[in-house]
Amino acid sequence: MSISARTAFTSSTLILMFLLLLTLLGGNGCKDIGEGLTKLVSIEYDQPVNFTEYEFATTHHSKEDNGPFEEWRQIRLDDHSDVKKGVWMVYLLCSIKNNAPKAETFNYDVSKFYVDYGGRKHYYKNLAAYTYAGVSPVQIPSGGNKATEELAPAFRTETQLGPDQESIPPGADRSIAYRLVIYVWTETGDLTDLTKLNQRLYYDDTPVNMIDRNNDTSAAGGVVRGSSLPTVCRPPRK
Repeated sequence: MSISARTAFTSSTLILMFLLLLTLLGGNGCKDIGEGLTKLVSIEYDQPVNFTEYEFATTHHSKEDNGPFEEWRQIRLDDHSDVKKGVWMVYLLCSIKNNAPKAETFNYDVSKFYVDYGGRKHYYKNLAAYTYAGVSPVQIPSGGNKATEELAPAFRTETQLGPDQESIPPGADRSIAYRLVIYVWTETGDLTDLTKLNQRLYYDDTPVNMIDRNNDTSAAGGVVRGSSLPTVCRPPRK
């Protein structure tokens, strides 16, 4: 069989297998896929940097129950844990397009963004207790509930750009500059350098197409401040 004949045979076989799969799905596969595409929302994003240490704009204070008074200005993800290690991944949302032929109002929700790593979904969340420790003014053990009540709102305000929720009307085609930070963790036995990990961003809703600009992600290499985090998407890498 010639190369061109084999190519034609392979293409025909794949098409037949696809049609058979749609039939096995109940005969509505083509209809469901078509309807999804006519309502598809596209979100383009860039992942510029990952970091493990953060310095707040001001010093914060807290006191755990029956514990000492604590001052928090700089924190790091707790790498002394025998169980897990983590990283903060920064994502910039560059555009939202809700202009498919049968577009409906898209209810944007920042809590639906997630990273899939280590067999688990890591959703966007507020700063969580016992995932970080203090670095300055003094070394402080992992931040508990009282510290987190104080620090979480400040961390969100300083690192996040854009709303928590927003209604995107049909026909919208927007360039945006939203930013979110997702905490991703893994077991200490995983030797992957998380600070250099480029990880795809997902949105837990359908139909949404997340488009990566495919740029390299760098490690911050030191302490990050909200004012130093990227605010502008890089052009897509070609």
